[in-house]
Amino acid sequence: MDKNIDHLFSLLIQVSHQMGEYINRYARSKGLTMPRLATLKYINEEGSPTMKEIADCLCITTASATSLINGLVKTNEVRRITDKDDRRLVRLVITKRGKKNLDKNLHEIGRYLKNFLNKLPRQDHQNLIKILEKIIKFYN
Repeated sequence: MDKNIDHLFSLLIQVSHQMGEYINRYARSKGLTMPRLATLKYINEEGSPTMKEIADCLCITTASATSLINGLVKTNEVRRITDKDDRRLVRLVITKRGKKNLDKNLHEIGRYLKNFLNKLPRQDHQNLIKILEKIIKFYN
């Protein structure tokens, strides 16, 4: 393997692990999991996605997504609604409680990320964001 690629791979693993560990630890301390937090964020951004869209976004099976959503419905953070154009289709919407919980947790995670970014020069912030956006584009 090319030395640069090997180094890049190692760096991606380290960054993913370190940031993921912090966010997971924070989420667990609040009784959340990363998948639950990511699901609330996705539903909030998309408006009323289907179960399949949730599963695709999280790269999980629809059965796993159903289990995840069942937990969010049980805690009154997400509600299932019937699609107005196709009654066979079930859509998901975030509730006021879910939105409040999401906002509070994203604020705390945002503080962590801001603290992380503040350790880098300002130009590096923009470069990091641009590079990550380009990488995401390649996979979409």
